[in-house]
Amino acid sequence: MNALATHPLATYAAATHSTARRGFRWRWLVLTIGGLTTLAAVFFITLLLSFRMGGEARAVRHAVFAAAPGEWSPKIELGVGRLPAWIARTGFHLFESRLNLPPEARFGVDAFRSADVGVYQRRRSAASSSPGAMFADVDQAMDERDWEPVVAVQEGHQSVRVFVPKNVSNIRDAQACVFVLERDELVIVSARLNLEPLLELASSKLHHLPFPR
Repeated sequence: MNALATHPLATYAAATHSTARRGFRWRWLVLTIGGLTTLAAVFFITLLLSFRMGGEARAVRHAVFAAAPGEWSPKIELGVGRLPAWIARTGFHLFESRLNLPPEARFGVDAFRSADVGVYQRRRSAASSSPGAMFADVDQAMDERDWEPVVAVQEGHQSVRVFVPKNVSNIRDAQACVFVLERDELVIVSARLNLEPLLELASSKLHHLPFPR
């Protein structure tokens, strides 16, 4: 009588334990898939956002457009952020031995961290402003971002301006922003560089040393 009475309880306990294990496995599977999906989504969103122009290039663009009014249209507008730059460096080093490039190429690739490029054409120009007023507006916009001009050239219809951060403390993350305005065409280039490989290259050239590997 006792054995018959306890047998259903044992069967029920075993079924409950098996069901609990199956439930745990399903929860673990769902959490794993959800986590991987989230990581993939974050990666691709970060990658897509990396192709937007950076803040410094946008600040120069807005300042020039305001100081040189007209109907501006982009011909090229591309940002290469840190993530795609890292992917490019990694891919380069994987296939470096097959590319047969000069040793200087490796130093250039290792120095590259991110870049923004914008090329714009003015279709219709409004009342022209003086180069001095344009420079003043661009300088003010960049000063608000703690950048300062180190090169300013005005020759004929061409204007060139080079900006760098006011406080440069890390040569591994140096920045510069350049704009060139020639008549109705504007070119903006902003870049981040690790200067260590370039300094290494310059030192090897200066002292006639073999390229470090």
